[in-house]
Amino acid sequence: MKKGWNKLFEERGIIFEKPHEDMPMVAKFLKKRHSEKVLDLGCGSGRHIIYLAKKGFEMYGTDLAVSGIKLCRKWIKKLGLNAKLKVASFTEKFPFKDGFFDAVISTWTIHHAKEKQVKFCIKEIERVLKPNGLIYMSITSTFKGRPVEEKKKIEPHTWIVTKGTEKGVPHHIFTKRMIYDYFNNFEIINLHKDKHDHWCFFGIKKPETIENRWDILYRDYPEVYDEFANVKKKPKWIDIIPKMFDFKGKIVADIGSGSGVSTFALAKYAKHVIGIEPEDSMRKLAIKKSKKIKNVEFKKGWAKKIPLKRGSVDFVIGATLVGIHTPQNIKQFVREATRIVKRGGYIITIDIAPKWYGGELAPIIFGKARKAKGFEVEDILDETLTKLKFRHRDYYQIQDYGSVKKAVRTYGFIFGKKTIDYIKKHKKTKIKWKLRIHYKEV
Repeated sequence: MKKGWNKLFEERGIIFEKPHEDMPMVAKFLKKRHSEKVLDLGCGSGRHIIYLAKKGFEMYGTDLAVSGIKLCRKWIKKLGLNAKLKVASFTEKFPFKDGFFDAVISTWTIHHAKEKQVKFCIKEIERVLKPNGLIYMSITSTFKGRPVEEKKKIEPHTWIVTKGTEKGVPHHIFTKRMIYDYFNNFEIINLHKDKHDHWCFFGIKKPETIENRWDILYRDYPEVYDEFANVKKKPKWIDIIPKMFDFKGKIVADIGSGSGVSTFALAKYAKHVIGIEPEDSMRKLAIKKSKKIKNVEFKKGWAKKIPLKRGSVDFVIGATLVGIHTPQNIKQFVREATRIVKRGGYIITIDIAPKWYGGELAPIIFGKARKAKGFEVEDILDETLTKLKFRHRDYYQIQDYGSVKKAVRTYGFIFGKKTIDYIKKHKKTKIKWKLRIHYKEV
Protein backbone atom coordinates (compact mmCIF):
# COMPACT_ATOMS: atom_id res chain seq x y z
CA MET A 1 0.00 0.00 0.00
CA LYS A 2 2.91 2.37 0.83
CA LYS A 3 4.43 1.90 -2.65
CA GLY A 4 1.08 2.58 -4.27
CA TRP A 5 0.56 5.92 -2.52
CA ASN A 6 4.17 6.99 -3.09
CA LYS A 7 3.78 6.28 -6.79
CA LEU A 8 0.47 8.15 -6.89
CA PHE A 9 1.96 11.34 -5.42
CA GLU A 10 5.09 11.04 -7.57
CA GLU A 11 3.03 10.76 -10.75
CA ARG A 12 0.23 13.21 -9.97
CA GLY A 13 1.81 15.67 -7.53
CA ILE A 14 -0.64 17.58 -5.34
CA ILE A 15 -3.77 15.49 -5.84
CA PHE A 16 -6.23 17.79 -4.07
CA GLU A 17 -5.80 21.55 -3.60
CA LYS A 18 -9.25 22.61 -2.43
CA PRO A 19 -10.24 21.61 1.13
CA HIS A 20 -13.07 19.19 1.83
CA GLU A 21 -16.52 20.79 1.86
CA ASP A 22 -16.76 20.31 5.66
CA MET A 23 -13.53 22.17 6.53
CA PRO A 24 -15.20 25.53 7.33
CA MET A 25 -17.41 23.67 9.81
CA VAL A 26 -14.39 21.77 11.18
CA ALA A 27 -12.53 25.04 11.78
CA LYS A 28 -15.59 26.48 13.51
CA PHE A 29 -15.89 23.46 15.84
CA LEU A 30 -12.18 23.56 16.64
CA LYS A 31 -12.32 27.24 17.54
CA LYS A 32 -15.48 26.83 19.57
CA ARG A 33 -13.76 24.14 21.66
CA HIS A 34 -10.52 26.17 21.99
CA SER A 35 -8.55 23.42 20.25
CA GLU A 36 -4.90 24.25 19.54
CA LYS A 37 -2.87 21.17 18.58
CA VAL A 38 -4.48 19.36 15.64
CA LEU A 39 -3.31 16.17 13.91
CA ASP A 40 -4.21 15.59 10.26
CA LEU A 41 -3.98 11.81 9.95
CA GLY A 42 -3.17 10.83 6.37
CA CYS A 43 -2.46 14.43 5.41
CA GLY A 44 -1.27 13.57 1.89
CA SER A 45 0.05 16.63 0.08
CA GLY A 46 -1.39 18.88 2.77
CA ARG A 47 -4.62 20.60 1.68
CA HIS A 48 -6.09 20.52 5.20
CA ILE A 49 -2.78 21.25 6.91
CA ILE A 50 -2.66 24.44 4.80
CA TYR A 51 -6.30 25.37 5.39
CA LEU A 52 -6.18 25.00 9.18
CA ALA A 53 -2.69 26.46 9.57
CA LYS A 54 -4.01 29.61 7.90
CA LYS A 55 -6.75 29.67 10.57
CA GLY A 56 -4.11 29.75 13.30
CA PHE A 57 -4.10 26.14 14.50
CA GLU A 58 -0.88 24.37 15.50
CA MET A 59 -0.84 21.69 12.83
CA TYR A 60 0.74 18.25 12.78
CA GLY A 61 0.52 15.82 9.88
CA THR A 62 1.37 12.19 9.20
CA ASP A 63 1.26 10.17 6.01
CA LEU A 64 2.83 6.86 4.98
CA ALA A 65 3.86 8.29 1.59
CA VAL A 66 7.27 9.99 1.68
CA SER A 67 6.43 11.73 -1.60
CA GLY A 68 3.21 13.12 -0.11
CA ILE A 69 5.03 14.55 2.92
CA LYS A 70 7.67 16.12 0.62
CA LEU A 71 4.94 17.85 -1.39
CA CYS A 72 3.30 19.04 1.81
CA ARG A 73 6.56 20.50 3.18
CA LYS A 74 7.21 22.31 -0.10
CA TRP A 75 3.69 23.77 -0.16
CA ILE A 76 3.89 24.92 3.47
CA LYS A 77 7.26 26.59 2.90
CA LYS A 78 5.99 28.37 -0.21
CA LEU A 79 3.11 29.90 1.78
CA GLY A 80 5.28 30.80 4.78
CA LEU A 81 3.29 28.58 7.16
CA ASN A 82 4.41 26.18 9.90
CA ALA A 83 3.49 22.54 10.53
CA LYS A 84 5.22 19.51 12.00
CA LEU A 85 5.16 16.56 9.59
CA LYS A 86 6.17 12.93 9.98
CA VAL A 87 6.25 9.92 7.68
CA ALA A 88 4.15 7.38 9.56
CA SER A 89 1.47 4.80 8.81
CA PHE A 90 -1.94 5.08 10.47
CA THR A 91 -1.91 1.27 10.90
CA GLU A 92 1.11 1.43 13.24
CA LYS A 93 1.63 3.09 16.62
CA PHE A 94 1.46 6.86 16.22
CA PRO A 95 4.74 8.72 16.96
CA PHE A 96 3.12 10.93 19.62
CA LYS A 97 2.65 10.84 23.39
CA ASP A 98 -0.63 9.99 25.11
CA GLY A 99 -3.07 12.90 25.28
CA PHE A 100 -0.95 15.10 23.00
CA PHE A 101 -3.66 16.52 20.71
CA ASP A 102 -6.78 18.60 21.17
CA ALA A 103 -8.19 17.22 17.93
CA VAL A 104 -7.54 14.64 15.21
CA ILE A 105 -8.95 14.97 11.70
CA SER A 106 -8.78 12.39 8.94
CA THR A 107 -10.28 12.61 5.47
CA TRP A 108 -10.59 9.57 3.18
CA THR A 109 -7.80 7.72 4.98
CA ILE A 110 -8.50 5.22 7.75
CA HIS A 111 -10.84 3.06 5.66
CA HIS A 112 -7.82 2.10 3.51
CA ALA A 113 -7.04 -0.91 5.73
CA LYS A 114 -8.38 -4.21 6.99
CA GLU A 115 -10.78 -4.37 9.93
CA LYS A 116 -8.12 -5.16 12.55
CA GLN A 117 -5.93 -2.30 11.32
CA VAL A 118 -8.83 0.17 11.28
CA LYS A 119 -9.75 -0.70 14.87
CA PHE A 120 -6.11 -0.36 15.95
CA CYS A 121 -5.98 3.06 14.30
CA ILE A 122 -9.07 4.22 16.20
CA LYS A 123 -7.49 3.09 19.49
CA GLU A 124 -4.39 5.10 18.62
CA ILE A 125 -6.55 8.14 17.87
CA GLU A 126 -8.10 7.74 21.33
CA ARG A 127 -4.66 7.40 22.91
CA VAL A 128 -3.14 10.58 21.47
CA LEU A 129 -6.25 12.68 22.14
CA LYS A 130 -6.69 14.68 25.31
CA PRO A 131 -9.77 13.96 27.48
CA ASN A 132 -12.80 15.46 25.76
CA GLY A 133 -10.77 15.78 22.53
CA LEU A 134 -12.49 16.24 19.17
CA ILE A 135 -12.30 14.11 16.02
CA TYR A 136 -13.53 14.73 12.50
CA MET A 137 -13.67 11.69 10.22
CA SER A 138 -14.58 11.19 6.58
CA ILE A 139 -14.76 7.49 5.66
CA THR A 140 -16.21 5.48 2.81
CA SER A 141 -19.75 4.13 2.83
CA THR A 142 -19.84 2.24 -0.45
CA PHE A 143 -17.70 0.44 -3.02
CA LYS A 144 -20.43 0.02 -5.63
CA GLY A 145 -18.97 2.48 -8.12
CA ARG A 146 -15.99 0.29 -8.94
CA PRO A 147 -16.48 -2.48 -11.57
CA VAL A 148 -16.60 -6.06 -10.28
CA GLU A 149 -13.47 -7.02 -12.22
CA GLU A 150 -11.47 -4.31 -10.38
CA LYS A 151 -12.15 -5.42 -6.80
CA LYS A 152 -11.91 -8.50 -4.62
CA LYS A 153 -13.56 -9.12 -1.26
CA ILE A 154 -10.94 -10.23 1.30
CA GLU A 155 -13.01 -10.14 4.53
CA PRO A 156 -16.45 -8.92 5.65
CA HIS A 157 -16.85 -5.25 4.65
CA THR A 158 -13.36 -5.12 3.09
CA TRP A 159 -12.44 -5.15 -0.60
CA ILE A 160 -9.06 -4.79 -2.25
CA VAL A 161 -8.51 -2.99 -5.56
CA THR A 162 -7.06 -5.26 -8.26
CA LYS A 163 -6.47 -2.73 -11.08
CA GLY A 164 -5.58 0.91 -11.62
CA THR A 165 -3.75 3.50 -9.49
CA GLU A 166 -5.14 2.07 -6.24
CA LYS A 167 -4.12 -1.51 -7.02
CA GLY A 168 -3.51 -3.43 -3.80
CA VAL A 169 -5.21 -0.81 -1.60
CA PRO A 170 -7.88 -2.20 0.76
CA HIS A 171 -11.19 -0.39 1.29
CA HIS A 172 -13.07 -1.09 4.54
CA ILE A 173 -16.69 -0.09 3.94
CA PHE A 174 -18.59 1.40 6.90
CA THR A 175 -22.28 1.09 7.65
CA LYS A 176 -23.93 3.57 10.01
CA ARG A 177 -24.06 0.94 12.77
CA MET A 178 -20.35 0.17 12.33
CA ILE A 179 -19.46 3.82 12.95
CA TYR A 180 -21.16 3.73 16.35
CA ASP A 181 -19.61 0.34 17.14
CA TYR A 182 -16.05 1.22 16.09
CA PHE A 183 -16.13 4.69 17.63
CA ASN A 184 -17.98 3.63 20.79
CA ASN A 185 -15.66 5.67 23.00
CA PHE A 186 -16.76 8.86 21.24
CA GLU A 187 -19.96 10.86 21.41
CA ILE A 188 -20.89 10.96 17.70
CA ILE A 189 -22.14 14.32 16.42
CA ASN A 190 -23.54 15.49 13.07
CA LEU A 191 -23.25 12.21 11.16
CA HIS A 192 -23.91 12.92 7.49
CA LYS A 193 -22.72 12.10 3.96
CA ASP A 194 -20.69 14.39 1.72
CA LYS A 195 -21.15 14.83 -2.03
CA HIS A 196 -18.84 11.85 -2.63
CA ASP A 197 -21.11 9.59 -0.52
CA HIS A 198 -18.55 9.33 2.31
CA TRP A 199 -19.69 9.21 5.93
CA CYS A 200 -18.59 12.37 7.74
CA PHE A 201 -18.95 13.08 11.45
CA PHE A 202 -17.53 14.72 14.54
CA GLY A 203 -16.86 12.87 17.77
CA ILE A 204 -16.00 13.90 21.32
CA LYS A 205 -13.75 11.54 23.25
CA LYS A 206 -15.49 10.23 26.34
CA PRO A 207 -13.60 10.24 29.65
CA GLU A 208 -11.98 6.96 30.65
CA THR A 209 -14.40 6.02 33.42
CA ILE A 210 -17.40 3.73 33.77
CA GLU A 211 -19.41 6.92 33.24
CA ASN A 212 -18.72 6.78 29.53
CA ARG A 213 -20.43 3.41 29.30
CA TRP A 214 -23.77 3.67 31.09
CA ASP A 215 -24.81 0.57 29.18
CA ILE A 216 -22.16 -1.40 31.10
CA LEU A 217 -23.21 0.22 34.38
CA TYR A 218 -26.85 -0.70 33.70
CA ARG A 219 -26.11 -4.22 32.56
CA ASP A 220 -23.29 -5.32 34.85
CA TYR A 221 -23.66 -3.10 37.93
CA PRO A 222 -27.39 -2.44 38.45
CA GLU A 223 -26.93 -2.43 42.23
CA VAL A 224 -24.32 0.37 41.98
CA TYR A 225 -26.54 2.41 39.69
CA ASP A 226 -29.51 1.82 41.99
CA GLU A 227 -27.51 2.96 45.03
CA PHE A 228 -26.29 6.03 43.13
CA ALA A 229 -29.85 6.85 42.01
CA ASN A 230 -31.12 6.51 45.60
CA VAL A 231 -28.60 8.87 47.19
CA LYS A 232 -30.34 11.55 49.28
CA LYS A 233 -30.97 14.65 47.17
CA LYS A 234 -32.29 18.07 48.18
CA PRO A 235 -34.37 19.20 46.49
CA LYS A 236 -35.38 16.26 44.30
CA TRP A 237 -36.85 16.92 40.89
CA ILE A 238 -39.97 15.11 42.07
CA ASP A 239 -40.36 17.84 44.72
CA ILE A 240 -40.33 20.52 42.01
CA ILE A 241 -42.22 18.96 39.08
CA PRO A 242 -45.58 18.51 40.92
CA LYS A 243 -45.52 22.23 41.74
CA MET A 244 -45.20 23.00 38.03
CA PHE A 245 -47.70 20.42 36.70
CA ASP A 246 -50.85 18.73 38.00
CA PHE A 247 -50.51 14.93 37.84
CA LYS A 248 -53.74 14.12 39.69
CA GLY A 249 -55.78 11.58 37.70
CA LYS A 250 -53.18 11.52 34.93
CA ILE A 251 -51.29 8.73 33.13
CA VAL A 252 -47.52 9.17 32.96
CA ALA A 253 -44.89 7.43 30.83
CA ASP A 254 -41.52 7.37 32.61
CA ILE A 255 -38.91 6.93 29.87
CA GLY A 256 -35.63 5.32 30.85
CA SER A 257 -37.11 4.26 34.18
CA GLY A 258 -34.07 2.23 35.22
CA SER A 259 -34.57 0.48 38.54
CA GLY A 260 -37.86 2.30 39.10
CA VAL A 261 -36.78 5.14 41.39
CA SER A 262 -38.45 7.84 39.28
CA THR A 263 -41.46 5.64 38.49
CA PHE A 264 -42.25 5.02 42.16
CA ALA A 265 -41.81 8.71 42.97
CA LEU A 266 -44.25 9.73 40.22
CA ALA A 267 -46.76 7.07 41.34
CA LYS A 268 -47.43 9.10 44.51
CA TYR A 269 -48.92 11.89 42.39
CA ALA A 270 -50.32 10.26 39.24
CA LYS A 271 -53.18 7.86 38.57
CA HIS A 272 -50.92 5.41 36.73
CA VAL A 273 -47.23 5.36 35.74
CA ILE A 274 -45.69 3.20 33.01
CA GLY A 275 -41.94 2.70 33.30
CA ILE A 276 -40.18 2.19 29.96
CA GLU A 277 -36.72 0.59 30.24
CA PRO A 278 -34.54 -1.27 27.67
CA GLU A 279 -32.15 -3.05 30.04
CA ASP A 280 -33.50 -6.33 31.37
CA SER A 281 -31.42 -6.27 34.57
CA MET A 282 -32.72 -2.81 35.54
CA ARG A 283 -36.31 -3.59 34.60
CA LYS A 284 -36.29 -6.86 36.58
CA LEU A 285 -35.01 -4.99 39.62
CA ALA A 286 -37.83 -2.43 39.24
CA ILE A 287 -40.50 -5.13 38.87
CA LYS A 288 -39.18 -6.86 41.98
CA LYS A 289 -39.52 -3.65 44.00
CA SER A 290 -42.99 -2.84 42.61
CA LYS A 291 -44.94 -5.83 43.94
CA LYS A 292 -46.88 -3.79 46.52
CA ILE A 293 -47.46 -0.77 44.31
CA LYS A 294 -50.65 -1.10 42.27
CA ASN A 295 -50.49 1.93 39.98
CA VAL A 296 -47.20 1.16 38.22
CA GLU A 297 -46.16 -1.18 35.44
CA PHE A 298 -42.96 -1.71 33.46
CA LYS A 299 -42.46 -2.34 29.76
CA LYS A 300 -39.39 -3.04 27.65
CA GLY A 301 -38.67 -0.16 25.32
CA TRP A 302 -36.59 2.94 24.82
CA ALA A 303 -36.82 6.67 24.16
CA LYS A 304 -36.51 6.21 20.40
CA LYS A 305 -39.21 3.53 20.22
CA ILE A 306 -41.81 3.80 22.98
CA PRO A 307 -44.15 0.75 23.09
CA LEU A 308 -47.33 2.76 23.75
CA LYS A 309 -50.28 3.75 21.56
CA ARG A 310 -50.84 7.18 20.06
CA GLY A 311 -52.40 9.64 22.53
CA SER A 312 -52.35 7.13 25.39
CA VAL A 313 -50.69 9.23 28.14
CA ASP A 314 -50.94 12.72 29.62
CA PHE A 315 -47.25 13.17 30.38
CA VAL A 316 -43.97 11.82 29.05
CA ILE A 317 -41.13 12.29 31.51
CA GLY A 318 -37.47 11.48 30.93
CA ALA A 319 -35.16 11.94 33.91
CA THR A 320 -31.50 11.80 32.79
CA LEU A 321 -32.05 10.08 29.46
CA VAL A 322 -28.82 8.10 29.21
CA GLY A 323 -27.58 7.45 25.69
CA ILE A 324 -29.79 9.73 23.55
CA HIS A 325 -27.59 12.82 23.60
CA THR A 326 -27.19 13.36 19.87
CA PRO A 327 -29.44 15.75 17.93
CA GLN A 328 -30.84 12.88 15.86
CA ASN A 329 -31.73 10.77 18.90
CA ILE A 330 -33.21 13.69 20.82
CA LYS A 331 -35.43 14.62 17.88
CA GLN A 332 -36.53 11.01 17.52
CA PHE A 333 -37.42 10.88 21.24
CA VAL A 334 -39.45 14.09 20.93
CA ARG A 335 -41.31 12.69 17.89
CA GLU A 336 -42.15 9.50 19.79
CA ALA A 337 -43.17 11.43 22.90
CA THR A 338 -45.38 13.74 20.83
CA ARG A 339 -47.02 10.69 19.28
CA ILE A 340 -48.08 9.10 22.58
CA VAL A 341 -49.05 12.27 24.50
CA LYS A 342 -52.63 13.52 24.41
CA ARG A 343 -53.24 17.04 23.14
CA GLY A 344 -52.72 19.46 26.02
CA GLY A 345 -50.30 17.07 27.69
CA TYR A 346 -46.61 17.69 28.34
CA ILE A 347 -43.20 16.33 27.45
CA ILE A 348 -40.75 16.88 30.33
CA THR A 349 -37.06 16.09 30.62
CA ILE A 350 -34.82 16.48 33.65
CA ASP A 351 -31.09 16.48 33.07
CA ILE A 352 -27.83 18.08 34.11
CA ALA A 353 -27.49 21.74 33.14
CA PRO A 354 -24.80 22.66 30.57
CA LYS A 355 -21.23 22.34 31.95
CA TRP A 356 -22.45 20.51 35.09
CA TYR A 357 -22.05 16.87 34.03
CA GLY A 358 -20.39 15.20 37.03
CA GLY A 359 -21.58 17.96 39.37
CA GLU A 360 -19.24 20.41 41.08
CA LEU A 361 -16.30 18.02 40.57
CA ALA A 362 -16.57 18.22 36.77
CA PRO A 363 -13.20 20.05 36.51
CA ILE A 364 -11.56 17.21 38.49
CA ILE A 365 -13.19 14.51 36.35
CA PHE A 366 -12.70 16.10 32.95
CA GLY A 367 -9.74 18.43 33.44
CA LYS A 368 -9.29 21.85 31.83
CA ALA A 369 -11.08 20.73 28.66
CA ARG A 370 -14.31 20.92 30.64
CA LYS A 371 -14.04 24.70 30.73
CA ALA A 372 -14.02 24.98 26.95
CA LYS A 373 -17.16 26.02 25.17
CA GLY A 374 -18.29 23.27 22.86
CA PHE A 375 -20.64 20.46 22.03
CA GLU A 376 -20.80 18.65 25.39
CA VAL A 377 -23.64 16.19 25.82
CA GLU A 378 -25.60 18.64 28.02
CA ASP A 379 -25.05 21.43 25.49
CA ILE A 380 -26.40 19.24 22.70
CA LEU A 381 -29.52 18.32 24.68
CA ASP A 382 -30.16 21.92 25.69
CA GLU A 383 -29.53 23.39 22.22
CA THR A 384 -31.66 20.77 20.47
CA LEU A 385 -34.62 21.06 22.85
CA THR A 386 -34.47 24.86 22.73
CA LYS A 387 -34.67 24.72 18.92
CA LEU A 388 -37.70 22.44 19.33
CA LYS A 389 -39.44 25.21 21.33
CA PHE A 390 -38.97 23.67 24.79
CA ARG A 391 -38.86 26.03 27.76
CA HIS A 392 -36.69 25.36 30.81
CA ARG A 393 -36.20 25.96 34.52
CA ASP A 394 -32.93 25.44 36.45
CA TYR A 395 -32.35 24.48 40.06
CA TYR A 396 -29.45 23.44 42.29
CA GLN A 397 -29.34 20.15 44.12
CA ILE A 398 -27.14 18.71 46.87
CA GLN A 399 -26.46 14.97 46.81
CA ASP A 400 -25.65 13.71 50.31
CA TYR A 401 -23.77 10.40 50.34
CA GLY A 402 -23.55 10.33 54.14
CA SER A 403 -19.98 9.03 54.20
CA VAL A 404 -16.74 9.16 52.23
CA LYS A 405 -16.94 5.39 51.84
CA LYS A 406 -20.32 5.54 50.11
CA ALA A 407 -19.27 8.50 47.94
CA VAL A 408 -16.27 6.48 46.74
CA ARG A 409 -18.35 3.32 46.24
CA THR A 410 -20.94 5.03 44.04
CA TYR A 411 -19.98 8.46 42.68
CA GLY A 412 -16.28 7.58 42.66
CA PHE A 413 -16.85 4.22 40.99
CA ILE A 414 -18.76 5.91 38.19
CA PHE A 415 -16.46 8.88 37.62
CA GLY A 416 -13.02 7.34 38.06
CA LYS A 417 -9.75 7.30 39.98
CA LYS A 418 -9.05 11.06 40.01
CA THR A 419 -12.47 11.59 41.54
CA ILE A 420 -11.91 8.89 44.16
CA ASP A 421 -8.56 10.42 45.14
CA TYR A 422 -10.16 13.87 45.46
CA ILE A 423 -13.07 12.57 47.54
CA LYS A 424 -10.70 10.83 49.95
CA LYS A 425 -8.30 13.77 50.22
CA HIS A 426 -11.03 16.34 50.86
CA LYS A 427 -13.39 13.97 52.71
CA LYS A 428 -16.25 14.86 50.37
CA THR A 429 -19.64 13.47 51.34
CA LYS A 430 -21.82 16.01 49.51
CA ILE A 431 -21.80 16.96 45.81
CA LYS A 432 -23.54 20.01 44.35
CA TRP A 433 -25.27 19.75 40.96
CA LYS A 434 -27.15 22.11 38.69
CA LEU A 435 -30.13 20.56 36.92
CA ARG A 436 -32.37 21.73 34.11
CA ILE A 437 -36.04 20.89 33.56
CA HIS A 438 -37.14 21.21 29.92
CA TYR A 439 -40.86 21.13 29.13
CA LYS A 440 -43.23 21.59 26.21
CA GLU A 441 -46.99 21.41 25.83
CA VAL A 442 -48.21 19.17 23.00
